[in-house]
Formats: sequence, C-alpha cells, structure tokens
Amino acid sequence: MDKYQIALLANVRKQLQEWTDQNEEIPHEEVYRFLHSISGTSATIGLNYLGDRSRELMEAVEKNQKKTWNYAELNTFLLDIIKICYQDEIQSVEDINKPIEISEQTANVLLVDDDLSMLMYLKEQFEKQGWYVLATASKEKAITLFTN
Repeated sequence: MDKYQIALLANVRKQLQEWTDQNEEIPHEEVYRFLHSISGTSATIGLNYLGDRSRELMEAVEKNQKKTWNYAELNTFLLDIIKICYQDEIQSVEDINKPIEISEQTANVLLVDDDLSMLMYLKEQFEKQGWYVLATASKEKAITLFTN
C-alpha cells in the first residue's frame, strides 16, 4: 500500500473517530462531503473499490436527504467503508492468540502507534535492518501480542 493510500485511510479513520467522540448528530451535508471526498481521492490513488462504494453511498445519501444522522445509524450505513478502512486491524481470534515463534537469531520488535503512516514507515525501516516486526495501531491487540 502506498503512502497516499495509507494517508487517505488514516484521514477516514480520523473523521470516523471524531464523529464517535463528539457523540452528536451529524449533519447530512457533512456525511455527503465525507463520502464525496473519499470517492474522488480513492479513484485517483488506486483504491477503486473504496471509491465505487463511496459513490454508491453518496447517491443513497442524496436520495435520502436525511437532515441529521446519529452515530449508530451512520455506523451501520458506512459499514463497508469502515471495514475497508480498518481492514489491517481485522484479524481472527485464532491469529491473535497463535503463539509467535521467536528465534534467538532474529531481533524482534513490537511497534504500536495510532499514526498509521509512521507505523508503516517504522516497520519497513526495521525490517530492512533484519528485525522481525509486529505492528499494530490497536493497543488492545498490542497487549495481546506482547503477553502471548
């Protein structure tokens, strides 16, 4: 995944988190702008499925003309977008609980950062140096990986 794709997904996550944190009604226009931004940028940087899905949802928003959205409604409506943007954190319980084989000859590091761009950059740099790297933006997943 290139840096532009990572940046877009991080921006989408940031907006979704802001809506979650504010716990208020979200205006129709704001939802439309959000989807419009995703659809335009996605196609340009090669995230075609995300762009196509955003356009479909944008058309549904246009037809609905709902005045405001509560976060639960919006979360359900945007489920496909959310799945795509958090895809790297979706992992089966079996994978999380699978023991990690640690070799004495391989350096190991666990990276945790909510800045996805930085996380990917650091992971790449450590791997170039021969380290075995586990990287996550989820503190819960990091704790699970560390304690297993």
